[in-house]
Amino acid sequence: MFEPTDGYYRTVLIEEPRASGDSTWLAHHPDLPGCNAAAKEQEDALSGLDAAREAWLASAEKHGMPIPPPMDDPLIQVIYSANPTAYLDGQKGNSTGLQSVLLPAA
Repeated sequence: MFEPTDGYYRTVLIEEPRASGDSTWLAHHPDLPGCNAAAKEQEDALSGLDAAREAWLASAEKHGMPIPPPMDDPLIQVIYSANPTAYLDGQKGNSTGLQSVLLPAA
């Protein structure tokens, strides 16, 4: 049986600025399609992503779906973008104001 704590999945954290001056944070695991969370604070988005990942992995195991192997080292990619949906839609090269930072998660 697969244990989610056996490794890490690459995490992408995207800040979506709002006209009001605050932001929404979107967090997702690119290797686990549909596994994402959103919140007003980074920490809350990452906590929501932890819960989403656990549910994703449990569902994949229950339904016999393939589970991508986790990475050995944690990695978080933080993206500050004026157009975060372009990144999510796969248009990384066309995003305006895109800045990306790779950080070790530990």
